[in-house]
Amino acid sequence: MWLDLAFETENEPPYRPLNVEEDDCLRVTLRTQFKLSGQGRKVADLRAWWDQRTEEGVFVVPELGEHDLNQRGWFIRSTELGLTPRGLADAMTKAGHVVLSELSRRLSEAGYSLNIENSGTAA
Repeated sequence: MWLDLAFETENEPPYRPLNVEEDDCLRVTLRTQFKLSGQGRKVADLRAWWDQRTEEGVFVVPELGEHDLNQRGWFIRSTELGLTPRGLADAMTKAGHVVLSELSRRLSEAGYSLNIENSGTAA
């Protein structure tokens, strides 16, 4: 799984951010993305479970929404945000926790676990 914040920059060095600051907020795009690892693909049952998800082309994560499958096999969702720096940190934390919780829930139905209970992430 990857989480990142993206924003526009100048085309030339030093590549300063463009259109990011707005009052006390920062305008950025929060992207969540995930896919089955190469190690996971070696497990036949897990690979079959994942292949079923990719056939659907969309993976819905409650509280975040739909993640669409791209050509490289990643489920991706991007959303534009305008929040304070603290608000952005909270939004990223929540997004990561929500994605991991949903993946863990769905994998547990197939007999697998991500074991996120001890991850130290607060909801």
